[in-house]
Amino acid sequence: MTEENKPTENQVVQNPEQQKKVKKSQIPDAVKGDKTRTDYDVSYEHDRVKKKVFKLRIIYNKKGCLASGHCVLSDPYNFELDGEFKAILKEGKPLSGVQQGVFVKEIETDSPHLVLNAAKTCTPKVIAIIDMETGKRIAP
Repeated sequence: MTEENKPTENQVVQNPEQQKKVKKSQIPDAVKGDKTRTDYDVSYEHDRVKKKVFKLRIIYNKKGCLASGHCVLSDPYNFELDGEFKAILKEGKPLSGVQQGVFVKEIETDSPHLVLNAAKTCTPKVIAIIDMETGKRIAP
């Protein structure tokens, strides 16, 4: 191959023999993971970004529950159904006195959308979500 026929840096090399001669120093630093593949970036966004942990308080009034089950469908990690098909706040602490039938649970999660959807889809709106860092009610 003469000097005139050699590809420039911006041209794609079609000859397989010339492709083998590509030095590892020419491979971008962004290529990680699968060492056999160098034609794409195998790192993922969720690997690079540290997710924020939300501190939330769930307040659930079982007396007002209509047993529609939307909360269980939205967040099976925090809610389940009892024998009457009313929701139960898993590991929820019951309040006493006038607030009997109200349960409270504090959680730390990097996926707040589950419990927020449970509160928003609750038909009688008996689930409240409080952001413990700001003290504000964020759902429903």
